[in-house]
Amino acid sequence: MTIVKTRLIVFILCINIALFAQNVATTDPKMQRLPQSSEEVHFFKGTLKEALAKAAAEKKWIFIDVYTDWCVPCKTMANEAFRDPDVADKLNAFFINFKLNPEKKGREIAQKYEVEAYPTTLIVDSTGFLIKKNAGYSSVIGFEG
Repeated sequence: MTIVKTRLIVFILCINIALFAQNVATTDPKMQRLPQSSEEVHFFKGTLKEALAKAAAEKKWIFIDVYTDWCVPCKTMANEAFRDPDVADKLNAFFINFKLNPEKKGREIAQKYEVEAYPTTLIVDSTGFLIKKNAGYSSVIGFEG
C-alpha cells in the first residue's frame, strides 16, 4: 500500500470518527461537553467479549488497537497519540477502547478482521461488526482529524 493511500485512509478514518463524535455530542444532551480525561486513552482490561457487552450497555462502539511488542510505530502511537489529552478525551468519551496483541492473545480476532500489518486500528460496533479498519501509524494529528 502506498504512503498516499495510507494517509488517505487515515484521513478518512479521522473524519469519520470526528463526524461520529460531533453527531453524538450535538444530539445527546448528556454529551454536550467531553469529560476531561486523565490525559491518556483508557483501555478496557477484560476480554473482547466483555468489551462488546460493555459497548452494548453504554451504546458505544469499540476502538481496537492491534499491536505487537516489537512494532516501533505501535510504541510511538501508544506513547504519543494515546497519551495526548485531546485524543484521549475523544476516544474515552465515545468508545470502549481495547488493546489486542495477537502474538499473545486474540490471534483469532486479528484473523477475523484480516489484520495484516501493525499497528492496525479497528472500529467495531457492539455486535463485533467491522465499521472501519486502518492499517498503519496514526499521529496525534491523524486522530484529531
